Amino acid sequence: MSDKKTSELVNVPFQYSLAPLREAVVEIRFPGNPAIECHRDTFFEHIKSDFPDVSTPVPAVPLPPYRFQSLDGKRSVISSINMLAYTTLEYKHFVEFREHVLPVANFFTDTFKITTLKRFGMRYVNRFPLAREGTKLPLKNLLKVDFVLPSPAGSDFSDFAFAAETKLGSGAMITRIQAGKENNQDVISLDFDYYITENLIAVDVPKYIEDGHKNIKLFFEAMVTDSYKKVMRGEVLK
Repeated sequence: MSDKKTSELVNVPFQYSLAPLREAVVEIRFPGNPAIECHRDTFFEHIKSDFPDVSTPVPAVPLPPYRFQSLDGKRSVISSINMLAYTTLEYKHFVEFREHVLPVANFFTDTFKITTLKRFGMRYVNRFPLAREGTKLPLKNLLKVDFVLPSPAGSDFSDFAFAAETKLGSGAMITRIQAGKENNQDVISLDFDYYITENLIAVDVPKYIEDGHKNIKLFFEAMVTDSYKKVMRGEVLK
């Protein structure tokens, strides 16, 4: 490992020991290129040691996206004639995630001579266990957000789904909050989807990834309560 990477890893900010992140995704979209369909084997040869399991949609569709997956099913690369995505279910910290994404993206854009992009997207999906108080979901114990409906509904919810979009300079953030179940336990999904659609070039993908992570982290830290951060640090029981 280079001195630069070692230094970056040493300086990684504190990681929550009980981090709620369940999935991280980076996706780029670009003008369609039929050469990608004809030379998927070139791309597969480059990534197959890490992503040997290949699949396409069922039922079949014309010019389908290909999913290249790790044997444990926890990491995937998806490609089509106008899209490339990297997704993982085993996120440890940002530096490692970035170092896994960039070699795949760089090889793909270099091989198929992709210079301009139509969209860059980065998504982090968090799921928090949240014990009910009777039939109610006490969102105030988890998030610094307040939703109050007119009487008689008030702020006591037994189920919940919310989405909002916020402009961030040249990009935007879609924030989704939704109640659900995971392993028969009540959870709240906190889903951040950051994207940019203007003046994008392939060589700036590393910058877009940095910006996406920075903005998602700012939203996450601002929205989660200090008391629940203690839970994520393992300082108190859930």
